[in-house]
Formats: sequence, structure tokens, C-alpha cells
Amino acid sequence: MLDFNPDIRVMRRVAEIGQEQWDFLSQKMPFTSYHWYRFGETVLADDAPTYVTLDWDGEPVARATFWLTRKEPLPIKSSPLRSLARHAFYRAPLFFCRSPLAKAAGLILPADKTLRRAAFEQLTQFGLQMARQSRASFVIFDYLEPALTAPAAFDTYQFSEAETVLQFDGEDFEGYLSRLDKSARKDYHRHGNRARDLGIVIETAAEVSRIDEAVRLIDAVNCKYNSAPHPYTRQILANAGLAQPIWITARMDERLVGCGLVLGDGDVYTLALLGLDYSVNYVYFQLLYEAIRSVLAAGGRVLYGGTGAYEIKQRLGFQANHNNQIVFAASNPVLRYVVHQLAAN
Repeated sequence: MLDFNPDIRVMRRVAEIGQEQWDFLSQKMPFTSYHWYRFGETVLADDAPTYVTLDWDGEPVARATFWLTRKEPLPIKSSPLRSLARHAFYRAPLFFCRSPLAKAAGLILPADKTLRRAAFEQLTQFGLQMARQSRASFVIFDYLEPALTAPAAFDTYQFSEAETVLQFDGEDFEGYLSRLDKSARKDYHRHGNRARDLGIVIETAAEVSRIDEAVRLIDAVNCKYNSAPHPYTRQILANAGLAQPIWITARMDERLVGCGLVLGDGDVYTLALLGLDYSVNYVYFQLLYEAIRSVLAAGGRVLYGGTGAYEIKQRLGFQANHNNQIVFAASNPVLRYVVHQLAAN
């Protein structure tokens, strides 16, 4: 049995660790960099972070980043049930281990399988202890790879919808189009022609503009799909300059009919927010095409495309990213029962 007794360090800000050591442990994994976490700390000002590192033989070997939040946009379709859960979790907050503002895990684990398992058990147990001290209702490790097995005190659940991801290989936009099938390339040209006929103009910028109008369009998307709005939408838009933003807008004359915010961490990007005027056709396609074009122009290697619209995204080369596993533990048996009921709705 491995004799793994690491030193545990607890910090509240990335500045306490320093950029060099933080990024060394991050190993260039998506949305784990020092700059990304500075962005997260700025936006999530109401969510208290706790950063835990395990040091072994004088070297950092593992990390977990936790956020105590009362404003989680819960994936519950029933509006009354979602409202009830929101009020309950405001009183008894959630303690998440995740990367901020991205569908990415908050765990950095060793490559060695034995050491990896030992570190995972230490961090989950420490997370449960910290959650109880914070009077949180649950400690949740989400966006995990399926290979991680939950410790005895934890349950495992999988999202019904997986994140989508598009990989690039040093190509430009024309090269990307050339690898799509004939039907998808035909759709690209047809959609562009229809958008031009309607007078839709697509523009990109490095700064977010027209925030009030953008928030209304983003809310329209949430309303259409009965999704919980992101509680920090306005803060994300206002602070996007900290995260390599690509701001894409669609307008007809001066009327804003669509918007998309792409954020980056190194050469990895994510479509963070999308807003649409559903009275205008073809806007979604133009925003998605422009997101791909702009990420390639910026030297991007990967674009995460969110969930939903799977058939469209598959035709454009996106694939499912199977990091949809959640490992969680409740502070008491009653809460454990409640979460099982929420998962069934």
C-alpha cells in the first residue's frame, strides 16, 4: 500500500501561490491557468474560493479548487422545483470543486495511477470536511472523467448532456471548411447567403459592448429552453477583458439580433454566452461560424461549444467531451435523498 502522507496547504487567492507555481501544477490543462483563476475571482466575487494543494517530497503533486456558492444555475427543467432548490441552497450553500466559469474540473491529479487514486481520496475527504465547516449542504466534484471512482462516502451521477468540443490541427478557416463533408460546406454557403439577404452583419471585437441589449438576448435563449439563467452573466460580460475575449455581434442596421462571447485560456477557447433574437433566422449559424473563424485566427487549438444543438455541431466537427461525471456527498441523509429526487426531474 502506498505511504502517501502529503503536506496540505490551504489558500484563498491565487496570488498567495504565485503565477509560476500555480501554472506549473496546472500543466496547461484547459481553464486552469493563473490568469483564468484571476478572472474567476473577479467575476465570482460573492463566491468564496478555497484552494488546496498536496505537496509530497517538497513538490506540489495535486490541487483542488473549491467555491462556496449560493447562486448555482441548477440544471432543473421544472421552474417551481428550481426556485425551491435555489432558496434551499441559498440558506445551505453548495461547495463545488471546479474551475471557475468553465465546464472543467477543479482537480489536478498525478499521472501515476496509484498516486492519483490516493490524492483523489485525500482531496475528496478534505473537501467534505471543509464543506461541513462551511455549513454547506453538499460538496460536489463535477466535470470529472469517468475513470475516477467515488470514495465510499460519495455518490456518482452523470449529466444527461455532454459538453461539445472542436479540435483544430494548425489549419486556417478555409482548411477547416475543407474537412467538412459536402453537405455541411453547402450549408455554410447557403446560410451565409440567406443572412446577407436579410441584412445581417456579423462583427467581432476585443471588447464587449451593448451589455444591456446583450443580456436581454441571452435571457431569451434561457427562456426558450427553460434553462436557469447564469447568475453572473452581467459580471462575465463586464470583466471579459481578463480572459482573451472575442465578442461577436449580429446586427440588422443598428438593431442587435445576436451575440456570442468566446473566452480563452491560452490556446483553448469556450463559447461562454450566446444571445439570440428568435424573430430573425440564420443568426445562430453565423455566430457559430464566426466563433470558429475567430478562434482559428487567434491561434486556437480547441473550441468548447457548450451543450445542445448536437446534430448541428456534429456536422461542424464537434464531438462529445465525456467529462460529465459528478461525485458528491451530502452533509446528512435527508439532503442525499433530496438530490436524488432533483436528479430524476
